[in-house]
Amino acid sequence: MKWALIGASDIASTRVIPAIKLAGDEVYGVMSSSADRASTYAGANGISHSTTSLEELLAWPVDAVYISTTNELHAQQAIAAAKA
Repeated sequence: MKWALIGASDIASTRVIPAIKLAGDEVYGVMSSSADRASTYAGANGISHSTTSLEELLAWPVDAVYISTTNELHAQQAIAAAKA
């Protein structure tokens, strides 16, 4: 499976990314509200794509997303991902 991360969080880098890779899956890309953070995070975690746009992320060829933004954003992002 190909995954995308909505949010560039510590928990994703220390727990979720290793679990995804352990399962033999790929983390395709990451989104952050900061372009610099997204790019730096992608490089540090061996992720090939980064963006600041949820719409762009949802157009990527991925099978699943992991949402790791702050709690008040989860509902809107989960609904958008489900619709995509």
